[in-house]
Amino acid sequence: MLSTPHPPLPSLHLCKKDAAGPIRGAAAQSRPPLGSRRVARAAAATAKRRRASTTTAVVVVAGAAAAAGAGASKPATEAAALAAFASAGPSTPERCLVVLREAARTRAAPPEQVEGALALFESLQRGGAAGPRSPPCPPPPAAAVLVSTWWLVFSTASPLRALQYIPVRELFRVGGERVALDSRVGPVRFVISGPVGGAGADGGASAGDGAEAGPGADASPPAPARHYDPATGELSFTFTDVAAYWSPFSGDAEIPAGDKPFWSTRVKAPKAKTYTFFFAEQGGADLDAAGGGARGRGAGVGGVAGARSSGGGLALLVRV
Repeated sequence: MLSTPHPPLPSLHLCKKDAAGPIRGAAAQSRPPLGSRRVARAAAATAKRRRASTTTAVVVVAGAAAAAGAGASKPATEAAALAAFASAGPSTPERCLVVLREAARTRAAPPEQVEGALALFESLQRGGAAGPRSPPCPPPPAAAVLVSTWWLVFSTASPLRALQYIPVRELFRVGGERVALDSRVGPVRFVISGPVGGAGADGGASAGDGAEAGPGADASPPAPARHYDPATGELSFTFTDVAAYWSPFSGDAEIPAGDKPFWSTRVKAPKAKTYTFFFAEQGGADLDAAGGGARGRGAGVGGVAGARSSGGGLALLVRV
């Protein structure tokens, strides 16, 4: 590497005398007074704080804009999925069912295709035009068809495609008077339950009172569910109770009536929710004929159903 020649060093005499006098004096003359230096440091610190404040404000505004964009992206994502699905084949209920049954049977259909099939079926059922050779969509299911145990296979509540196939075993139990969301995480089951209808609706007994579809309750016989509109498929319910059970060997069976949760609480401010079913197949033979006896994590599955939650997401459910 080439070296740069250094300038000649001053003589010892210059360092001792001349540098001690004239050089130091010049440096002292160019240095601002002590008070001026303090003022300059204070001004620099103030400028730094202002820059930090401005940067924080920009980050907060950007974060708020990103959050607003994320909230607004769900309809855009659904529209894109619907367009992609419709452009790949005929817009018929039959094609939608083929994709949805395959998703329920294998959990391998691409999430965008599943979302597109659900959105298209809902559009067709709500009055969209089907193909020229396609029969019209069936009406929303009768209440008696819904009274069952449903496995929540797929949901667009999560914006992440990798999590739209629900990673835990989650069952939605619909009874004549009560509903329950039963989720298994390892050996523990979390049960969220409440009455069909609003918080003060008939049948609003708390968990453990013997009402249908609560923890330890019997969801049969399939009586017509209250607060269900068969014209639109809208089922309203309210979650009022949360409980956790140690239940490593119970499978998909309901929690026995004598079992006590190791933790439970009441929802402080329950709010009514809805699931609007735009189709639901009658039973297991439908999916067995299409897929050869589907299995989902060790439990047999039956006919599929599609619904939109009051939160806006689409869901694929399977009768178990």
